[in-house]
This record gives sequence, structure tokens and C-alpha cells, in this order.
Amino acid sequence: MQVSRIYLGLNTPNGDNSNKAVEEREAWIACECEELFPQGCTTYDAVGIWKGDQERVIIVEIMHTSKTPADTLAKLGIAYKNYARQEAVLFTQQEITALTF
Repeated sequence: MQVSRIYLGLNTPNGDNSNKAVEEREAWIACECEELFPQGCTTYDAVGIWKGDQERVIIVEIMHTSKTPADTLAKLGIAYKNYARQEAVLFTQQEITALTF
């Protein structure tokens, strides 16, 4: 089993980080996640630093056993990068060796 995460910054290069602009980006992420991951995903609010500037970040996380969900998550990152005019998004993948309940 694997866990994949994508880190989506909420700042934009043009500096439009008003509450309305951030809410629009958050709504876009929520809508895309509902469509792309009908079985579910987890989102986290975080704070990150990119090139010396602090910004709010939304982390989208999925657990999966096949490559397809990770590919879909990577596509979400590319789409968000274009939508929000981001310089970059961070995508990570990690093998999970133990899962207990």
C-alpha cells in the first residue's frame, strides 16, 4: 500500500491573496477532489515556505494499492498549477509497510 500527497500553495504570483481569491482556490480544490476521488481523500491545511515566503497550503492525501490514484493525483497537481498560476506543486509518494487498526 502507498500514500501519495500533493501540496498546493494558496499564494499566487500576482499577489492576489485576498480572502475571496483564497476561498476560490479552496473551492476549486474541493470540487476537483470530489470529482477525481469519489472513494475519498484527506485534505490538510498547513503553512509552508516557498522561496522565503510563507503561505497557506492545502495537502491532498490518498492511500492506494494501484498506480492509477497516484496518476490522478499528479494530474490534479498539473491542473492546479495552471489554474492558480503556481510555479510548482510538490508531489510525494511513500510505501506503507504496516497498517493496523
